[in-house]
Amino acid sequence: MIFWMLVALLAGGLGVALARPLLRGSGEAGSVRAAYDMQVYRDQLDEIERDRARGVLSDDQAAAARLEVERRLLAAGEDAKRDLAKGGASAPLLAAGVAALVPVAAIAVYATLGWPGVPGYPLAQRADRDQAGSPMAQAAQGAGANAADPHPAGGGGTESMAQLTERLAKRLEANPGDAEGWSLLARSYQQLNRHREAIAALERAVALTQRAPQMVATLGEARIMAADGSVIPQARAEFEEVLKAEPKDPRARFYIAIAETQAGNMMRGLDQLVGIARDATPDAPYLPMLRERIGALANDLKQDPAKLLAALPKPVEPGQAPAPSAPSAQAPAQPRQERGPSAADVQAAQQMSPQDRAQMIKGMIDGLAARLDSDPSDVEGWLRLIRAYKVQGDDAKASEAVAKASAANPEARPRIVQTAQQLGVALPTAQAAPAPVAPPPAAPRGPTAADVANAQQMNPQDRQQMIRGMVDGLAQRMEQNPTDVEGWLRLIRAYKVLGDDGKAIEAAGKASAANPGAMPQIVALSNQLGLAGAPAAAPVAAAPRPLDAQAIRAGAPAGNAAPFRQRLASNPNDREALWQVGLAEVAAGNKFEAVELWGRLLGQFDPASAEFTALRERLDALKRGG
Repeated sequence: MIFWMLVALLAGGLGVALARPLLRGSGEAGSVRAAYDMQVYRDQLDEIERDRARGVLSDDQAAAARLEVERRLLAAGEDAKRDLAKGGASAPLLAAGVAALVPVAAIAVYATLGWPGVPGYPLAQRADRDQAGSPMAQAAQGAGANAADPHPAGGGGTESMAQLTERLAKRLEANPGDAEGWSLLARSYQQLNRHREAIAALERAVALTQRAPQMVATLGEARIMAADGSVIPQARAEFEEVLKAEPKDPRARFYIAIAETQAGNMMRGLDQLVGIARDATPDAPYLPMLRERIGALANDLKQDPAKLLAALPKPVEPGQAPAPSAPSAQAPAQPRQERGPSAADVQAAQQMSPQDRAQMIKGMIDGLAARLDSDPSDVEGWLRLIRAYKVQGDDAKASEAVAKASAANPEARPRIVQTAQQLGVALPTAQAAPAPVAPPPAAPRGPTAADVANAQQMNPQDRQQMIRGMVDGLAQRMEQNPTDVEGWLRLIRAYKVLGDDGKAIEAAGKASAANPGAMPQIVALSNQLGLAGAPAAAPVAAAPRPLDAQAIRAGAPAGNAAPFRQRLASNPNDREALWQVGLAEVAAGNKFEAVELWGRLLGQFDPASAEFTALRERLDALKRGG
């Protein structure tokens, strides 16, 4: 009786053990594995840093090793999210069935095939007895069975990783349409450090999945691993392809930021890393690694890491993340800052009158402005605010936002100024008064739907008068904002359509005086419209000449950088213009502008070329203060 009680107890325990995963669900188990992996990767990052500090690893070796561990950490984080997303719900009925069926089946099988009434024997006697009289032996003898190989071919014998990988490769040769199989084969090749074969397998998987974004990103990672941590152009192109489909993908954004830093565009890479961290949730598994890299890069650029990191989400352990459904009564949750209108906002806006819609938009812009006053380090937020003011026609506030953004983020001033120039926002001068005057009401950039409807009902004289009024309004706005090149071009065309060539020529002259960099565009339009007497094109520098390593090392600046600035305005990829304008910025003491220009130039050279090496040396010297 005691024997059967022990059998029942053991069988019941086994049934409960098998039922537990069904009660827990599949997602939790996957997330636990991913959390363990992420902790191991964090420990490896700490170990790499200790080895670098002790001198065991050089800076380059430590950077390459850190990049590989960070890649795995990102991948583990994405795996954890997918496991939680697709984790199955618990199945209590199935669990109860397993817990009940396993003991009953075990006891029934043992009662049929076992021999519970046999007393204990020494080992030798037990072996003889088993061979002679056990039910299994008798059944085998009765059937004429011979001893069988416990591990038949292809069975449960121990195989090495290489053997299993080769077996998988042969299976895929017979079934080449298995995308998941090619992906698994690629991971196996990576474990064996056979990166070329891994890339070939992933290319097959990418083709079979119709270039699914995550599969393309995995292929880009494989190319980086094969290049010892260098983000080669082909890998970058694949990550850019991923971002077209999934603009917020953190893995693709991370590697593109690393590519920028490797190309010498340190400031741009830092801005991109900050953007990734800003979009991350506090429990994102890659956030601690990302903050460490941002801090190290900020130190290299002689910036204050504490200021940058203070504006970013602070990491928390997954178990410490606040439950969204149960906020603390003692500490009310802070209102979440929306990065854009919600679906409810859009639906409400569609039902509003034009006046109410304009009021709602103004409220959203005012809210963004208030948030930036309390957090002025958000460069992307400032750029959105400048664009919003420009769309609203409030050029004075847009110019004021440019001044505030540049003062709070001097390292990002080139980006801010470039955005302002592209939008036609007047750049503030050093003598500008701190309190801007009230902006004049913005004139519309074109006729509204109501204007068109009214114009269709007018007689020719009234219609001509209305068009003249709109053109005069545009002319007044251009007097207030003379840096809006597109506005000047519209005004020149409008005067020509009205037959007023004199005013068209006058507008072309004013536009050229206010925007010397846009003279080629203005002169081309004047010639196209046949405006005799319009400004002629100013002399520009000679056609671009090849820029070689010798010229880069010599560093001879041109006498006048203005023609090169004009060339750069019309062709942002002009190598000689990028080089000469960068030299002019160095001479003027504008180190950050020169680094940004030469970083763009560096990205145009082959990393194996002499020009790339020479320019990289100049950039490194400039960052060291040379």
